[in-house]
Amino acid sequence: MALANKHYERTENGIFLTRAKTEIVGFVRAVFSRHPLMQAAFDSRDTEQISRVSRFLHASGNLLRAEYVPFAVEEGCNKVVNESLDHILDTEFSGGAAVTTRYLMLFSSDSTPAAAWTAANYVTTYSVTEFVDYDEAARPQWQEDGVSSQSITNSPTTADGEFTCNNVAAANVYGAVLISAATKSTNPGVAGGSSDATALISGAKRFDDAPRQVKDNDKVHLTYQFTIASTT
Repeated sequence: MALANKHYERTENGIFLTRAKTEIVGFVRAVFSRHPLMQAAFDSRDTEQISRVSRFLHASGNLLRAEYVPFAVEEGCNKVVNESLDHILDTEFSGGAAVTTRYLMLFSSDSTPAAAWTAANYVTTYSVTEFVDYDEAARPQWQEDGVSSQSITNSPTTADGEFTCNNVAAANVYGAVLISAATKSTNPGVAGGSSDATALISGAKRFDDAPRQVKDNDKVHLTYQFTIASTT
């Protein structure tokens, strides 16, 4: 009844239910990995070798995924934006329609998520540029594993939620977004073509050590988790 009776406060990371002493928060983990063959090719500075290894790894898809070695990890609370908080209230207590599919997105602009970010304005108002140099044809789907112990997340160990970087000599990635639109945008002035205008942002995170540099064939795996926890 705390949500229905408006006994809550919006916080940096979600909703705090003041009388129930409960908080809804979001957590993000990004793992950056590189294949040893690719690292050796980069170290050699042999452009032909880099090209050969790159073609081989891209053609292999995820067959060699287990051989990739993490070189950086980013994790911490993400900002659950206002439109997501309103959506939680609307679907639970006002008969609103639930969002059933969400997708993961990386951004390459030096942007800091704000509570007022929406899927319709994060590009046009806040000038966020999406990172699109990856093999996958669309934004990877956030494939949640179901609710367990008051928490929901996607798998941290499978290829779900993973980006395979391509055509990148060296590019910067600043953060991640969870959004209910699949189309990645090659035009930084238009958010996801036209699909984002009617979508929903659930959360956004600027990496604490941003920017993180990625190169050709690096993999970036995102895990988004949402938890309801008692504070007493």
